[in-house]
Amino acid sequence: MVSTERPERWAKQLVSHLGRRAAIEETSEGRALALSKGTGIVATGDGALILIARGSDEEHTAAVQDILQRHLLRFATREQLTIEWEPIAPTD
Repeated sequence: MVSTERPERWAKQLVSHLGRRAAIEETSEGRALALSKGTGIVATGDGALILIARGSDEEHTAAVQDILQRHLLRFATREQLTIEWEPIAPTD
């Protein structure tokens, strides 16, 4: 999760940028990006940008986290965002 006063702006910019190379699908969780190592989900909440990274294993999940994080931080250099990743239960 990323605390920010402009979650919609960063979500739109991140999905637009990554969507040039990844398929985008609207899901109940948010906009899902089909990345090479897994799926990145981008959503917004009250004062927060919500990022979910899913991969087939820990290495792939970490790679998806890295992609989402690097691109977001590149856009938001002036805002000095902090990304806090929380583990989520695996889905079967």
